[in-house]
Amino acid sequence: MFQLKKLINYILPKQGAGESSIHKYLTETEMEELSPFLKVMDFDKTHVLDGVFCCSDYKNEKIKSLIHRLKFFGEWNIAQDFALLLNNNLDGDSFDIITNVPADLKRLKQRGFHLPQILAKKLSKLSGIQYVDLLHKKSHTEAQTNKTRTERLESLKNIFELNPKIIEDEFDMSEVKTICIIDDVSTTGATLFECAKYLKSLSQDLIIYGFVIASEED
Repeated sequence: MFQLKKLINYILPKQGAGESSIHKYLTETEMEELSPFLKVMDFDKTHVLDGVFCCSDYKNEKIKSLIHRLKFFGEWNIAQDFALLLNNNLDGDSFDIITNVPADLKRLKQRGFHLPQILAKKLSKLSGIQYVDLLHKKSHTEAQTNKTRTERLESLKNIFELNPKIIEDEFDMSEVKTICIIDDVSTTGATLFECAKYLKSLSQDLIIYGFVIASEED
């Protein structure tokens, strides 16, 4: 593993001078430029998802590289820097809870981790907003990579529910008014949309925003 990390650092070195984030992957300027900006989902005519805060376009080669290194090479320190990006402009009073899009259990077993959950927990610590493992995915779905937006929405339809552990712990959802849902990359917004749709089926008064590192949407 040590040799692998040396190889990664040789091929994809850290930034160098001017770094400012905890683990030195991004410069001060980059941290400022990549502060989350609000995107409104053009397909969400029912407004179940109130908006998505996004740090970068996935076409940003540096962000794309860092996501790849984190997901496939286990450079866990990158997650802390991404959490810092998400935390930019996030007031501690903005949301009642932070959660994440739920893991596909088959892929979780294969990878051993779920990146949106890692990001959500780190963001919770930075912001002081309570983390709640709120949602559960009922069954496995095939990878969404080559599917259209319509196909993705159809494959994820009615697939989310409250995490059974939340019910067991008697977590009081009636006290929750605003929710921040974390995902790493949003391609069509379908996963965030379906999570928000399910939650608003429980209470139409909920205010729900997604927070993502990168978006591939136009």
